[in-house]
Amino acid sequence: MTSNINVAAGRLNANAALALALALGLGLGLGTVTVASGALLAASAAQTFAGIAGNGDWQFTDSQTLVVAADRSFGGNASGSGSGGNLIKTGSAVQTFTGQLSYTGITNVTAGELALAGGAARSSGSSGLTVGGGAVASVSNGAQWAAGSTPARCG
Repeated sequence: MTSNINVAAGRLNANAALALALALGLGLGLGTVTVASGALLAASAAQTFAGIAGNGDWQFTDSQTLVVAADRSFGGNASGSGSGGNLIKTGSAVQTFTGQLSYTGITNVTAGELALAGGAARSSGSSGLTVGGGAVASVSNGAQWAAGSTPARCG
């Protein structure tokens, strides 16, 4: 059985490493986190979960690993700072972002697809994009990756 976390209002702080995975009761973080509009997920430690959905805000200062097994879409803003503010996308499904991505770390797509769609934009002050063999980083419907971080379809 997969558990999910729904941040319906206010702020959820994930200040301990893998706090979301433990809260999901799985040890592997295979539940989805949904952040509603006006709510905030604040992660100051490394987290692993099965994707992010909703239209709220997501702030992080340590590596966030998304193990996405079913397609997810997040329309909120993802921001972060520090050298550990990295986003790692694994899992076979698609994680789509339609909001602003202004975290300062790297984006590493090791499996499946990381998609920017609609008004999504990866800020120009961000670090690089790495796409592993068989993984995909895509842009559609006016979305933009940061200058110097051109996504590539790999197969």
